[in-house]
Amino acid sequence: MIRFKTIMLLSFLFVALLLPFLSEGQRTNDSIVTRNVIKYNVTAPLIWGANNYVFEYERVLSSKRSMSITLGYRTFPKLIGLGKTDSAFIVRGHKNNGGISAGIDYRFYLKSENRYAAPRGIYFAPYVSYFSNSFTNIFLLFIAMLLKLV
Repeated sequence: MIRFKTIMLLSFLFVALLLPFLSEGQRTNDSIVTRNVIKYNVTAPLIWGANNYVFEYERVLSSKRSMSITLGYRTFPKLIGLGKTDSAFIVRGHKNNGGISAGIDYRFYLKSENRYAAPRGIYFAPYVSYFSNSFTNIFLLFIAMLLKLV
């Protein structure tokens, strides 16, 4: 039993003494070169629902330029009627409520405004986007209820 505790203590001390030599410490942010960045858009699921997935890949070409490609699947939330089932306007049959989105842009980072090199900071970019969405809803309108109101 003493032997096991001694081995564990020596192992812990070895790792604790060796760890500072294996770590790198702090580096300046200018020395970090990030060529490929993969991003996930968290705003789409927060606004439109959990079935929205939008990913982006950004490739840094130089310290002031990059190119990005965006691909995603988006859905629309279910439409609701005006009131409960006794309302004059009811929505039924919510189907085919999604589609794809794609985009590509070429980014120019403003060196005078940015502290760090691309892909961090303010940029302007010409872009091309494509959205293909489809949805189907059936609307029921009760004329008799509307005539009672008049």
